[in-house]
Amino acid sequence: MFAMPLVIVGMMIWGYMGAMHSPTPHDMPITVSVQGAEAFAEALTAADADAVDVRIVADPNEARAKVIDRETVGAVVLDEHGATLFTASGAGASQAGIVTGLVTLVAVVQGLTVQSEDLVPLPPNDPAGLGAMFLTTAIVMAGYLPLSFMFSNSPHLFVLRRFLPLLLGWAVLIAGVLVLVAGPILHVVPGDEVLPVMGIAVLGVVAIGLVQLFFTRIIGAMATILAMLLLMVLGMPSSNLSISIYTAPPFYDVFHSFLPLPAIGEALRSVLYFGGDGAGKHLVLLGIGGCVGLLLTVLVDWRKRRTSRSATVRLSMPSLRGAAQPDTPFWRYTALLFFPLTMVAMMITAMLGAMHSPTPKEMPVAVVAAPGQAQGVVDGLNAQMPGIFDISVVDSAEEARSQVAARDVVGMYIAMGWLMAGFMVIIVGANAAPASRPLPKLLPIIGAYSAFMSGVILLIAGPITGSIDVGHSWDLWATGAIAIFCVAMFATVFERLVGMLATIPVIGVLMFVGVPASSGAMSVYMEAPFFRQIHDVIPMGAGVEAARSILYFGGDTLGASILTFVAWGVVSLILVAIIDRVKPVRTTAEMIEVPHPALGRAYRPAEEAVDLAEVDEPAEPETSGGVTVGA
Repeated sequence: MFAMPLVIVGMMIWGYMGAMHSPTPHDMPITVSVQGAEAFAEALTAADADAVDVRIVADPNEARAKVIDRETVGAVVLDEHGATLFTASGAGASQAGIVTGLVTLVAVVQGLTVQSEDLVPLPPNDPAGLGAMFLTTAIVMAGYLPLSFMFSNSPHLFVLRRFLPLLLGWAVLIAGVLVLVAGPILHVVPGDEVLPVMGIAVLGVVAIGLVQLFFTRIIGAMATILAMLLLMVLGMPSSNLSISIYTAPPFYDVFHSFLPLPAIGEALRSVLYFGGDGAGKHLVLLGIGGCVGLLLTVLVDWRKRRTSRSATVRLSMPSLRGAAQPDTPFWRYTALLFFPLTMVAMMITAMLGAMHSPTPKEMPVAVVAAPGQAQGVVDGLNAQMPGIFDISVVDSAEEARSQVAARDVVGMYIAMGWLMAGFMVIIVGANAAPASRPLPKLLPIIGAYSAFMSGVILLIAGPITGSIDVGHSWDLWATGAIAIFCVAMFATVFERLVGMLATIPVIGVLMFVGVPASSGAMSVYMEAPFFRQIHDVIPMGAGVEAARSILYFGGDTLGASILTFVAWGVVSLILVAIIDRVKPVRTTAEMIEVPHPALGRAYRPAEEAVDLAEVDEPAEPETSGGVTVGA
């Protein structure tokens, strides 16, 4: 109940915060060409030797080609009129910005005028380049997420002759859902790129599924933790999607070369922004990974059949929907399909839909000017940029500064850690320690856990990664403990009602809707008005604002954020108490033993072995007084 949330939340926050809280350029390959190239290259290197890896070529066309081929992040072509900087925002908008800053600073010192040209601009419907990132995340989720629940609920589906067609069908379904949302609905994927994107999605889901199948064969349900470590914790920072690989810590370069998330991301980027150029090598990597996973699984099965005739798997979640008895085949398969499909669909719809095309809308701006001039400025700005700003006139610069400081005017991964810790302890604990579910036992356990996990997150953010000033420790610890406890109560409401399927509404509210509405990843004034309206009342928004208030604004709005958490917690606690009066709380776990899928057979006590193909379902347990007496 404590260990799994500790491991998952700890490694996620450490991985993301450690890699991305302070991106610093290192060894960025930049090409310099034509007259004066040597002198400019020396000046660029002298400005920051660790940040750049300058290469000189004689032909300016070759320099530009290297940018398009993504061999270098930028090219500087010098002539008698100055310097022209060539970048490709399709390879990463933030990366192009960093290169522009490095080159422009040196050029100005050298007395050169710099002109910039984007050789591969991002498309109008995906101006931030987030389409490839969110599609990649959805594909990776679809590859590993179903296997975790399948192993704990329906391990007989892991027999290879059943698993392979199911995996292929699932991959095609996910590919169709992704292009439907990202294509006709959001217009991130143009019509002529639908089939290539679908192909990458199918290959990605199958490759990850086959490797995850092997992990599941050797370490069972704990394969989920290994998958999250490799696919998300290490995969996202090394993907070159969220931040440039040249600004992540150097050891992520190694993971970029072989992990599936970077391969899927680079393949999608090649198709979406570069006309497919460069996708081949990444697709080959995915194909090799899938084949290796399948081969290793076959070897494990062969060895287990030769050395074991009694291996079993315990169904730790015979009912995903929280029923007192194990699910019937209909509910089992419905839940197995509904859970991962809904998670992927919510992620791609809510997050990509909210953030793929950031456009400023009614951003509040204060204007200070001499009497009679302010309104003219306001009218001029509104005429030139209608709908972008919500402009108000204030009497003094001091008042304007106070509004910015109060965040009435637009100018952490910590909040995400708080929320993840809060819901995970409930979801995991309901199955790992069902005796803890009654409220009199649950409340002190969650109280102690909240204080503990808040301290862990603070330890990671402070001394371990150096992301925050430890001078704010006590405020952050107390706020985190309150946030974790209240979010846990919110998760308990849905866990009481629908069991493990509570993950869908809880994650949907806290993360898939919460992240866009938090103003943490992107200003809510760049998104649809809906997210701005719920920013002040949603837990993720409260968490982000609480962390910012403590770290940067002296705790000025901390009280409002804490009140938001307390409101969610109190209302949730009341609902849980009501539910418990109507629906008795389950305090024991149903454990059913079935043959290990690697054997390819099902064994019955005192009977000869029968082919698992003839046993479509694990036998239902006989119960007496709520106690399992057979399987």
